[in-house]
Amino acid sequence: MFESEQEFVWDFPIPHVDYYFIFNPEFREDWRSIEEEIRRVSQAQIVPAGTAFIGLVIGGLLGGTAGAFLGLLGGGVLGAQRAEEIKSQPPSGFSKIRVQCPVCNASYVVIARNQRLLEGFPCPVCRKEIQLVK
Repeated sequence: MFESEQEFVWDFPIPHVDYYFIFNPEFREDWRSIEEEIRRVSQAQIVPAGTAFIGLVIGGLLGGTAGAFLGLLGGGVLGAQRAEEIKSQPPSGFSKIRVQCPVCNASYVVIARNQRLLEGFPCPVCRKEIQLVK
């Protein structure tokens, strides 16, 4: 979910959110950061399949059917680890943290500039204000 920090929509809850990106539409850098994050997430979705396929091929060449299976398994595990590394990196100028709402218990990743995180933001699920620092 993407939301402008200038116009939070307080009366429109979203029932399920995995990523909540808060940005300022007036900053060109924020638009670049959104593009960067979309590319990063897209890349993270491709990496496990590609790595598993490479493991399958190498394992098959070196060890027949059993090698292919082990290569597929090993490649899948390594690909999943790399995908998590890619997804955990915040876009430049932003922080990325996992938040659990104290009101509705929804858990999601918030991506925003540090100042916005310090000032607080609405939970995208229940729309109650969240203050990380009290």
